[in-house]
Amino acid sequence: MTSSEIERWLDPEAPGLSLEARLAFGVHCALAVYHHPGWTRWAEDWLDGRAQAPEDAAAAHVLVLEDYRNHCFTDLPLDMTARTAADLVTSGAFLLATQPDDAALAPTIAAHATQAVWCALKAHPTLDLHEQLRVMLARFHRRG
Repeated sequence: MTSSEIERWLDPEAPGLSLEARLAFGVHCALAVYHHPGWTRWAEDWLDGRAQAPEDAAAAHVLVLEDYRNHCFTDLPLDMTARTAADLVTSGAFLLATQPDDAALAPTIAAHATQAVWCALKAHPTLDLHEQLRVMLARFHRRG
């Protein structure tokens, strides 16, 4: 995986990448830095092709919002940034599940996925994006 390939995945306007694949990269990176048990279950299920209903994403989003509320005054900035990565991908998954064919939402969903990757990298500066992408692509292609 080259740096230019990573740059392509981080460009929300790059052609040829499906919204689901972009979101999968964001979810995979968020999983590397955000460790809420309920959200992690949703993310793993979503990556495996389960938990694709809008209700699943909405429930995961509520978990993240509750986590924000419970820790907003005690979090370290990096914890908040990891939570933001999870927030962005659950929002993107909800939009994709509710409006899969809405071309007007595509840039928003792509931006959510891209911003989630950047937040994960900010929360964990040594996160290896090449490895994250390699593992995500293998998993994503396995599920078909």
